[in-house]
Amino acid sequence: MTPKLPRLHPRAFHTLCALLFWGTVPAHPQEDGARHGVWGGLGFGYGLASFSCDSCSHAPLSGFVISGNFGVTPNPHVRLGLGWDGWENGLHTGKLPTIEMSTVWLSYYPRIHGGPYVEAGFGLSHYGLEHGRADPLESVSHEPAYAAAMGWGYTLGVGVSFVRVTYAHGNVGTLHGGRTGSNGWKQNLLLVEVAGRWPS
Repeated sequence: MTPKLPRLHPRAFHTLCALLFWGTVPAHPQEDGARHGVWGGLGFGYGLASFSCDSCSHAPLSGFVISGNFGVTPNPHVRLGLGWDGWENGLHTGKLPTIEMSTVWLSYYPRIHGGPYVEAGFGLSHYGLEHGRADPLESVSHEPAYAAAMGWGYTLGVGVSFVRVTYAHGNVGTLHGGRTGSNGWKQNLLLVEVAGRWPS
């Protein structure tokens, strides 16, 4: 049932419509360059990962990270998107720890164009102890992993200009594969990237 609205002056009615559609129409149409539409981003950087389970803990490991994301802009201050982050413990042969995260993102920008942002995300977190190949084009072989598991995780991030800093936590659960098995596996990442988003 549609609620009964009071009578409005035409100018007031137009103002109300503009407010109702604020999520899809730029709130500052008179300002050039207001953030809107579809966006995408890429990043490359370095990060530290730490791991623990119910009966173990591991010293932090360093490695490189590659990220990509894309999404839409409901209004000039907010972006929604899907992202992927992949971390690997360097390029080498033998056992190679890897982490992958697939995340649904929400980012907030105080300015309508450029400037800093804060963001939070939730999604899938994967750990794999892979067979390394020391090949920058294909760093992991197609052999079954020594151990692997998929769980849930969350991510928090801040960024300004072309720098992005991210913290991610994953609750992966039980690792399976080969003779390796660990219960309650958790992983934490601290990443620093050179990352761009277009349009800014």
